[in-house]
Amino acid sequence: MFDTWTDADRDKAISKGKAGGKLSSWEQGKLKEAVRVDNRGADAADALKKQGRR
Repeated sequence: MFDTWTDADRDKAISKGKAGGKLSSWEQGKLKEAVRVDNRGADAADALKKQGRR
């Protein structure tokens, strides 16, 4: 079974990551995907940088 990822989920993860909150590996993976497809990619990249990853 696959978890779904909505725009609201993405926005929540971006906000959480940018605030320095710990993202789950699933959230990090989905944000990496957002960077690749440029779906708010710059914001997603900023959120991931707060996790110590690019």
